[in-house]
Amino acid sequence: MIRGRRPRWIVRVLLAVLPVRAGMQLVQWLAVLYVRVPWLARRHRRALALTQEFAGRPVDERAQLHRRLLANTPHAVLYTWRRLAIGRPQGRRARDWVEFHGLDRLEAARNAERGLILLSSHFGGGSLVPPILAGWLGLEFTSLHGRDGYGFVGIAPPQGFEAVELRNSFLPRVLLDCMRKLQRGETVHLAADGYIGKSGRELEFCGRRRFFNQGFPEMAEASGAVILPVFAPFREDGRLRIEFLEPLNPGPGGLDRAERAMRLLDAYVRILEHRWASDPGNILAGHLNRFSRLEPAVPERQPVGSSR
Repeated sequence: MIRGRRPRWIVRVLLAVLPVRAGMQLVQWLAVLYVRVPWLARRHRRALALTQEFAGRPVDERAQLHRRLLANTPHAVLYTWRRLAIGRPQGRRARDWVEFHGLDRLEAARNAERGLILLSSHFGGGSLVPPILAGWLGLEFTSLHGRDGYGFVGIAPPQGFEAVELRNSFLPRVLLDCMRKLQRGETVHLAADGYIGKSGRELEFCGRRRFFNQGFPEMAEASGAVILPVFAPFREDGRLRIEFLEPLNPGPGGLDRAERAMRLLDAYVRILEHRWASDPGNILAGHLNRFSRLEPAVPERQPVGSSR
């Protein structure tokens, strides 16, 4: 997210003069340029090298580098412009840049007569999912963000889209308000791999120890809401693939609420871990940087005399 008065005005100008289709093509051209000019993509290549420690198999460096440059646009102003422009009325002209998979799962979850948690991640074009769902599909929901880009730039979000900025909010009150909305059968969107909040657990993730917040499974268990994971990876051709997965399963009904919440969190972490390992180019730069500073996971010690 950009900061400062000057970038804010640059984004406003781009929103006024740059057509969405042309802007999406510009991002694609810049990604191609960075891939072809070695010194431009030097730091991105170094970052991708870090992912080899947890990648499940050798990856196509050129393809993953291209995806990384699409997910992490060469300039923060373009990143913010894309996020805000895609949900505006003119954003629908970029439909050929976006493809949906699993919309039937979204429809089934919305028709379940229960609250719905749309669970995204800081991965690929995850930040584009809320404005696309609101601006293109007409969904009404509350979306929790670390920073509210609409408020920062000073423009109105898509109709039916309520953006809540977590950094400037009293988090327990926000979560309580969201839980009440879920109990009324409404929809809440959040990114489950964020770092805001203190209630959670440290889990093994890609060979390191990482903290994950436990807010979403606790809200789901308290409200009876459906949890629908959604990912939005970029492809090498610049297109965004929005994928709705199967709802998370908390396990047998006989488990207590804490155990069910723990299973929901672990299920999400395993999905995210697989995405990181199989498609490292879509990992956002800030999250990969934080991952690089985490401590390695230490295997549990076996009791003396025990056999493996």
